[in-house]
Amino acid sequence: MAYEYEHDIENALIDSPAHLEDGTFDELKEVYQKARLLDDIVITTKKRLSDQERKAKAFDKVRSFITKRLKEEENTDEYDYGERFMCEEIKRLWEDE
Repeated sequence: MAYEYEHDIENALIDSPAHLEDGTFDELKEVYQKARLLDDIVITTKKRLSDQERKAKAFDKVRSFITKRLKEEENTDEYDYGERFMCEEIKRLWEDE
């Protein structure tokens, strides 16, 4: 967001520094730097959310696979194995963080 207006802000400050009171220029620079920092935080947060979404989709695929396989099995031994397998897959997914 702040990056979009960087050039315009710089030009405005260069064109009219005489109209600024003492310290105003520094305040504007500080506000602009904070806006850039917030932009960076937003970008980082979006990347993290994307990673979490990818992990959630992977978890759903594993769960669907196990659920389908469990429905096809007839004895409880295979069911227990499936539960253990799913738990191990879930652990592996979360350890990858």
